[in-house]
Amino acid sequence: MSTTEMMDLERLEIIRMLFAVDSSEVLDSVKSTISRYLSASVPMAAEPVTPPCQFTVEELNRELDEAEAREDGVLDDIVFANLKKKYAVLCE
Repeated sequence: MSTTEMMDLERLEIIRMLFAVDSSEVLDSVKSTISRYLSASVPMAAEPVTPPCQFTVEELNRELDEAEAREDGVLDDIVFANLKKKYAVLCE
């Protein structure tokens, strides 16, 4: 017996069991459980996700290279000296 045939038999057994249920609460519970399972396992067709990026990776690397080449009035040595003063414990 193939896997498909086995699954079909399982489905039929579940359907037989459902026909024997007399409680609307139980049927609602089963229905909501199956609905949650199906909605979680079958991804809905969604719009393509566009990351909130301003640049491509290549453009970002170019921007970073340009920013590193410029000296915007703050030298690395000054920044590191201030950080060493502020967080001397971490530099030991």
